[in-house]
Amino acid sequence: MHKSVLGLTVIGSMSFASVVVLAQDSGSKSAKTDSRPEFLEITTPHEGVDFTGFSTDVARVVKQNWWEKMPPETKQKLDRGLKGRVVVGFGIQKDGQLSTRPKIEVSSGNKALDEAAASAVRASAPFEHLPEAFKGPKVDIRSTFVYNQPLPPTNP
Repeated sequence: MHKSVLGLTVIGSMSFASVVVLAQDSGSKSAKTDSRPEFLEITTPHEGVDFTGFSTDVARVVKQNWWEKMPPETKQKLDRGLKGRVVVGFGIQKDGQLSTRPKIEVSSGNKALDEAAASAVRASAPFEHLPEAFKGPKVDIRSTFVYNQPLPPTNP
């Protein structure tokens, strides 16, 4: 089942919010495009560069690969109510290649769910090039993958 709800895509029993949050070091302001929690977060200081288009593209491509990388037996377990939340960290170089392999920062407690999230990131590379205005060599990203759990409500 594919259905769009409030900017989210629900694929079967999984959801991945394509929300862009640009985070700065402590003491610096963050730029947000939505008041939702941080489902896709660039943790590298962004030097005032607008990463909105880049981040939206990363979320779109990862989301496309997420369901495809899911083993059939895991999809069946999700249909029967398996739940989880996985946080994956990874880096992207200026040329769009992964600078670091996806690493599970917060496990769902289920190896198949964790691996599906990490596999989606690996399969999505290379990404678009980083914005030309950004002078750093790479950005670090943290993505949250949610399985059969409601997403927190938006703040008005």
